[in-house]
Amino acid sequence: MCIRDSKYSDKSLFSQDVTERMKATVLNSSEAGQFFKIQRTEEELPVHKLGPENPILFYTELHLFDDDLGDCGLSTSNFRFRVMEDSFFGLLRFYLRVDDVIVRVYDTRIYHDFSQNYIYREFNVRENSYQELRAKGFKFDAEFNLDPKQSDLIYKTLDSVLVAKEKIILADE
Repeated sequence: MCIRDSKYSDKSLFSQDVTERMKATVLNSSEAGQFFKIQRTEEELPVHKLGPENPILFYTELHLFDDDLGDCGLSTSNFRFRVMEDSFFGLLRFYLRVDDVIVRVYDTRIYHDFSQNYIYREFNVRENSYQELRAKGFKFDAEFNLDPKQSDLIYKTLDSVLVAKEKIILADE
């Protein structure tokens, strides 16, 4: 049964929304002699290093899961990863669309310039209700609902709710 068809359709909490704001865990291993320090930063992801002037040597995309929420929406998670000559970049995306209720995207971006002693991590939460998205002029049609890249199509329309930027500083050897 979809939320829109239930007695809970006017509630802000609904059964399909069990998402946690998890950006990825960094584990220290004293046995392996590896230690990391995490510090907040105001640095931005160096998008200029992700363009065609820095060719991709390796790329892969892993689909971690897909669920149509009992034909009431879509929940997906995937990981995109690329390696360039001087760096690597990864995007872990969780996407949730509960029909006539909400659209949410959780992105964790990781970037490492091989000449630096840290990994940049950015966690971004974007979301809007269907009502808010329709007010912005977004159209939820069959073509959108069937598009496997719908999270990419709606991403810039969603409001940013949370952004956390960090450096994961690698231990000196």
